[in-house]
Parts: sequence; structure tokens; C-alpha cells
Amino acid sequence: MSINRRQALGQIIKLTGAAAAGSMTVNSSVFAADAAPVAPWDGTALEYVQLDPAAVARKAFLAGKGCMNEVFSSIVESLAETAGNDQQQWANIPTAMARYGWAGILGEGTTCGNINATGMFLNMVKVPGFNGDKAVSTSLMSKIGNYYEQTPLPNNDEAFLKAALGDDYSDTWFAENVGEQTVAESMLCHASLTTWAKHNGKVMSEKGPRCTLLSASIAYFIVQTLNQALAGELDPDTLPQATSNTATCQSCHSTSFRPAMVKTNMECDTCHGSHF
Repeated sequence: MSINRRQALGQIIKLTGAAAAGSMTVNSSVFAADAAPVAPWDGTALEYVQLDPAAVARKAFLAGKGCMNEVFSSIVESLAETAGNDQQQWANIPTAMARYGWAGILGEGTTCGNINATGMFLNMVKVPGFNGDKAVSTSLMSKIGNYYEQTPLPNNDEAFLKAALGDDYSDTWFAENVGEQTVAESMLCHASLTTWAKHNGKVMSEKGPRCTLLSASIAYFIVQTLNQALAGELDPDTLPQATSNTATCQSCHSTSFRPAMVKTNMECDTCHGSHF
């Protein structure tokens, strides 16, 4: 069948219009999918899958935005990048919310961001092998808190430093930028930093390398501990509730003690001294 030029032009316009309409339909559905609200975390403990502690430490060292963000984002984002039943849920966690925890909560020098991040993460994760038992999470908080308080930190062994620093690693980096390791004997930012600064003849404005490496050290230890749980090597009966010094204090200073009560597993003598 022959058609004239006008008819042919009309057919072309119809086909072009149909194609455009189809294109708009597809695009609208894509936009609708992109705009779909992300379900917020509902408080259900999320699955932990095995991570590489060294890779997480490197991510923490590079994360920036304060020590709380460095620890929290490095672990959560690593879980979001690793296949698992709750991978998408981990991906939905807005890790930027941890940025308030710099220099002891918005610069106030109070609870160290490493400790703050540990608590927020342990409140979200199902400790492998323990069916989301919050008592185990509490014990892990004590374990990691005690590690922060009582261990010479940041880590300075060569394997760890090479992993965390990557191409920036050198034999002298730690000595030049951090100095000697110190034992915080406190979970408070200002106390931990003051101990380090006094011991190494530093001022607070020089804290950057020390603090980022400390974040990498704590992120490494958290992942290492949860990997042990995943392998069935974490015995809840061996997890600490308090240091020996704190346990001694709690023998009197319990929640029923008058005229004051104490409910903490932090080291007491750092601030209060001993009266024994």
C-alpha cells in the first residue's frame, strides 16, 4: 500500500510519541524506585559476618571525622560491603550520625569516641553464637572498655602499622608522630589524651596521628573479638564485668550503697584515688 508524504509524516510522529511515552514510563518507575523510603533500623540485632581486622583498621585510619566515626563507620561499612543475611540492613545504617563523637562528644573531652562507637555498634550487632543476648554485649563492652583502659596503645607492631598506614608506613612513623604507647587508665577523652601528651612531651594540637591510630587499634580489636565469637572461641564465662580494682570498689559501692551509689565498670582510682 502506498502512502503520501503527509501520511508518512503522521505515522512517524505517532511512533515517536509512543516511544517517548514508553520512555517516560520507564523513567518514572526508576525515579519511583530511587525515591522509595529506606526502612530504618528497628532495633533488631543484626548479623555479624567475618571481617578482616587489618582491612577494617585501614578503613578506620582513613575515615576521618573524629574517633567515634572512625571506629563505627569502618566496621558498619565493612559489614555493608560483605555478603551476609543482613548486608542491606548494615548498608542502610547512616554512619555519619557517629560524627558527633569527636574529641569526647562535640569536643567536650568526655567519653572517648572509641568507647562511644563501641557501645553504639554492640547495641546493633548480634554477637555470633549468643542469639542476641544483651548480657553478652554488655560483657563485651566491658572487655573492650578494659582493653582501652589497661593496654598500652595505640598498637605499634609492624604488621598492624603496615596494614593501617599503607603506603605511609615507615620505620620511624610511629616514633615521630605518636611517641611511646601509653595506658589511658580512663575511658575519658581528656584523661586519655592528657596521659599521652604528658608522657610524650606533646600538646593536644598534635593528637591527630595518635588518635586516628588509636581508632584503628580499637576497630581492629573489636573485629578480632567478634571473629573469635564467630569461630566459637569466645567463652562468656571468661568475659570481664570489671577490672579487679573496680570490682573491689563495687563490693561496697553498689547500687544500694548510701549515701551514694556507683554503677560503672570504669577504673575508679584514676579520678578518686584509693582509700585502702
